Amino acid sequence: MKNAILVLFLFISSISFAQFDLSSSVGFGIEINKQLDYQLFQTTVTIEPQYKIDKITLSSQSEAMQNDSNTLFYTGLKAGYEFWQKENKSLQVTGHALIGTEGRKKLGGGLTYVVDNISLNLDLSQEYKAKTFVGILSVGFYLTR
Repeated sequence: MKNAILVLFLFISSISFAQFDLSSSVGFGIEINKQLDYQLFQTTVTIEPQYKIDKITLSSQSEAMQNDSNTLFYTGLKAGYEFWQKENKSLQVTGHALIGTEGRKKLGGGLTYVVDNISLNLDLSQEYKAKTFVGILSVGFYLTR
């Protein structure tokens, strides 16, 4: 318990020196099961309020994936590390853990390429309840930076 409180205070104190960003993205996705049957998502919308501390990004990710038959919602945590930066461009590797509707859980990672306030995002995940692979390619915009 003491360690949890110490980590919480450390996180709060580091947030005071962090930069707050808000990004939103729209894209397309695919879900593939183990029989290699696939389902396309016409729209995926992601909203991420995030704190950036030097090269590390911590964010809360909310995601809606819509296709012809249903809409799936996920929310959870996402962390990233910016490993390349040149002028107004950067490349970041990310990892996320999300909980969705109907008890679904996604764990995965991805890449984010940012130029000015526009980003290109690739997220690859494993969904455990339906035992499927989920890939999402989206274009985002930083609303606040």
